[in-house]
Amino acid sequence: LRDPGFDEKTFVAEMQALAKLAHTGVVGFLHHFMQFRKLHLVMEHCPGGSLRTAIEQGPLPIDKAIQAVRNVASTLRFVHQHDIVHHDIKPENLLFAADGTLKVGDFGVANLNGGTRVYMAPELFMPAPVSSKDPRIDVYALGVTLLELVSGDLPFWDKSAEEMLQMKIGQDFLPDGLPAWLQEILLKAMHPTPELRFQSMQDFSEALESRY
Repeated sequence: LRDPGFDEKTFVAEMQALAKLAHTGVVGFLHHFMQFRKLHLVMEHCPGGSLRTAIEQGPLPIDKAIQAVRNVASTLRFVHQHDIVHHDIKPENLLFAADGTLKVGDFGVANLNGGTRVYMAPELFMPAPVSSKDPRIDVYALGVTLLELVSGDLPFWDKSAEEMLQMKIGQDFLPDGLPAWLQEILLKAMHPTPELRFQSMQDFSEALESRY
């Protein structure tokens, strides 16, 4: 873990604080050590793979995708209540424990306004400052993840940064064939204006539960 301006002490302190929360939906942080002037983290082993592995054969059934997203939303709601925003929600970071529990892992960019471009909210590409503790950043990324789970792909992968941003701002990304109620939820979760997005993970989860 090396980045310009990366504060190792602060990062480790946040990871230790997260570990103390001991939430079953968060991949456990065991300890850390320095080797070759690099910080290494020792995390809980999740042998069941990730949601990325699960969708490599194609889209998930809508009911399974919704169950997975609601589980993640529940975990993130808890994390957000402790002023931690993940910033890099995507299928690779959603891991299955040995008992099948879906866990959120890789808090390496938590509260740093970083992330993976395809899943990042549009406001993070704008010059105006964005609070690193705004939970709506994770709401957007989880919306992108839901879109990928139910469609098996994302339309952003082969686009330039400018093309992708325009698609996100214009909400030109829904595939054909999705139920109208699910399209409505995806458009709200991935709204380019944070104030018009689901304002919390609870709002997002409740919308999925009620509409489905």
